[in-house]
Amino acid sequence: MSITASIFKFLRTKVTVQTPSQQTVQLSRTTDGPLDHFIQSSPPQEMGSERLRIRNQELVTVLEYKRNSDCHRDQELEERARKLLQPYSPELAARVVVGWNRRLRTTAGRASYQRWEVVLHPALKEISEAEVDKTLRHELAHLLARDRSGRRRIAPHGAEWRQACVDLGIPNEGRTHQLPFVRHRQRRKFFYRCPGCQETLGRVKKPRREIACLRCCRLHAGGRYDKRFRYELVTASLHFSEIK
Repeated sequence: MSITASIFKFLRTKVTVQTPSQQTVQLSRTTDGPLDHFIQSSPPQEMGSERLRIRNQELVTVLEYKRNSDCHRDQELEERARKLLQPYSPELAARVVVGWNRRLRTTAGRASYQRWEVVLHPALKEISEAEVDKTLRHELAHLLARDRSGRRRIAPHGAEWRQACVDLGIPNEGRTHQLPFVRHRQRRKFFYRCPGCQETLGRVKKPRREIACLRCCRLHAGGRYDKRFRYELVTASLHFSEIK
């Protein structure tokens, strides 16, 4: 038998392999079409919860190394946050981090979607425990709303956030606080305009990524980013009233 015939015969045969999940799979090779390689993995239900648990634990471990050093974690507040979130999102409850940040000036609290982290102003402890609890729930509502929406863009204090506030026990929560923090406003240097609705947006710094008008994206693109409504730079270093 010639070498060419031997190769052709091999390509026409079925090869049995053993996958890491100990599942025998038949790989069919043929020259009748493009030479493709097919391998069948175990169905999702057969992978078991153990692998998912390990994966989630690895994710938590990675996030631990990415924590902002300015966040001084508070175990008691974290435990309180987990109890509040557990009925609505056990996964979020498992990875949320809560602490204090001395660098906050006028903000009572802040929620980070990238780290699933809530930081609070230390001055809250001097005001009252009730204010600490209310601000914690306010910021947790941001994380819960984001967790529920997935990759869909939502307004920071929109309907999703308001529903999360109701679930966490603070209905009719306001967008801002009325605490005695000295507020310092920075002058906005960069101004952008939506080509759709002509809304103007002022920023202190240039955004690192392209941004689009949320109102137009929700109205015409189902809340997803659409480059048709990408903000265009109008001018810089002018007062907002000069470009209206």
